[in-house]
Amino acid sequence: MKHTPGLLPEAMALLNPQRGEFFVEGAGGGGGHARAILERLGEKGTLLAIDWDKETAVAFAAESRRYEAKVIVEQANYADLPRVLEKHGLGKADGLILDGRVLPQAGT
Repeated sequence: MKHTPGLLPEAMALLNPQRGEFFVEGAGGGGGHARAILERLGEKGTLLAIDWDKETAVAFAAESRRYEAKVIVEQANYADLPRVLEKHGLGKADGLILDGRVLPQAGT
């Protein structure tokens, strides 16, 4: 399912993803935020996309192969983020968006 968020330009301006960074998309499969982030991360970037819906997660995993960045897709609730990060050996993200809400990095 392809979806274009209404506030995509504003979200990207706030997130400002850069090449090589690590981002988390907490409703990762169906929305356009993940695609927009992936376009900016480049081959050394990583996106962790979490989606509760199995079909959406599987579809996004297949689609994400066309991007240069490393993509990890996990079928889970974003409330499970600490467990998912630990499972994949991932640390602090450079940016995080949950359910269309941009969360600023701690300390900024």
